[in-house]
Amino acid sequence: MKTDVEQLTSTSKKLSIEIDASEVDKRINQAYKEIRKRAKIKGFRPGKAPLKLLERYYGQQVIEDVQKELISETFPKALQESDLTPLSFPMLEKGSVERGKSFKYTAIMEVRPEIQLGEYLSPIETLTSALSKSERPTASSHQLIQIDPYTRVTM
Repeated sequence: MKTDVEQLTSTSKKLSIEIDASEVDKRINQAYKEIRKRAKIKGFRPGKAPLKLLERYYGQQVIEDVQKELISETFPKALQESDLTPLSFPMLEKGSVERGKSFKYTAIMEVRPEIQLGEYLSPIETLTSALSKSERPTASSHQLIQIDPYTRVTM
């Protein structure tokens, strides 16, 4: 599995994922083996139908199932590998699943912007150290004012 991250905007990234052809072939073969066990095709006993007939009857369903399975297994791994945390569900652009070819898909997602704080403590420390002890605020300088809610204010 190969991953590539492309930054679209400060909060949007595009994650491209490519799965090897050998893995795609392995998944397609597994899917046809599972269907062959349960498929009922006229003229053949269950589990004995030829692959060409299975491809003709169930080909589209197998391709969709393999595509969903590959995405559900590889997408979380790709997110962890690229150290991305999407804020919402990503938009997927899926490629086609074919025997002997690698499967490619992309996910466009919103992520948190990277914020760099820098040295934010040094100006505050300098300001408080520049004030003399008599200029520094104390707890007694902040007195609370009590207001009686039943007192009528007249003008």
